[in-house]
Amino acid sequence: MTRTTVMLPERTKKLAMQRARQKGISFGEFVRESLEKSIAVNKTGVTYSREADSLFSGMKKIAEEAKYGVSDGALNHDAYLYGSTPGDKK
Repeated sequence: MTRTTVMLPERTKKLAMQRARQKGISFGEFVRESLEKSIAVNKTGVTYSREADSLFSGMKKIAEEAKYGVSDGALNHDAYLYGSTPGDKK
């Protein structure tokens, strides 16, 4: 490892330190984990972003709608995840 100095706004450092304590890890380990997640590259060489992954964003939508009695996630998963239905042509 190499030592690196980074300037952070006070609030950012305070919140990061709080999150590290919540996770039971050091501030340095938290920073390393966060950077690794930020620059993670999948096997195809494409930067991976869970937020941009239609599966995870769609699952959030399905979970939100389930609170209101929508229970057809398995039946209509294409519509929820991709905004289309099985019969739609692209």
